[in-house]
Amino acid sequence: MLDSSSMEVTSLRHSLASLAGPSDEIIEKGGMLTSRIHETVDYAGSILDESGDVVWRSETRPTRSPYSPANLLKKPAFVIVEPDGSEIAQVSRCRRLPPTFSIRNANGCVGTIRLRSVLRNLYSVSLGSENWLFRMPLFHVDFGGVSDLGGRVWVRMGPSKKQWNILFDLAVKHREMAVAIAFIHREWWCYS
Repeated sequence: MLDSSSMEVTSLRHSLASLAGPSDEIIEKGGMLTSRIHETVDYAGSILDESGDVVWRSETRPTRSPYSPANLLKKPAFVIVEPDGSEIAQVSRCRRLPPTFSIRNANGCVGTIRLRSVLRNLYSVSLGSENWLFRMPLFHVDFGGVSDLGGRVWVRMGPSKKQWNILFDLAVKHREMAVAIAFIHREWWCYS
């Protein structure tokens, strides 16, 4: 028996399968960010705007390697901070199976991220009343996500796997989705 969540994912998959490239208007006016992973112990990163300026930084708290045995007991929180160090959002594990993570800011829980595939290439993201499906086909450098409200996000990997160039549809609230994509990027880099 299918629950409503499974039906939503199935419907989103059909939308994702037909995810065409962005229109010229979106390329020109859409929100553009870059997620980069750095060569540090915890694979911290940064989120850059179109001009290459750091908008936010990402880190884990406590700082430790993703391969540390201590992660079996409690995985460190993935934290997005302003360049001045003030915290914007925190992503932490709330369930081990299926892997589920909560996105929290100063106002409380604003969303969840759930791994939907054993290949670690399909995630569902819930941000308030909007549900996203984010899929990274194997052996592709272009991929993206689609929401049940019609929002779209496109990602192009490169010039290395540690950099994802993200283009948001005009109607997408970038802040929460950028946090989710930066988290998915680090999870994919560290564990895939």
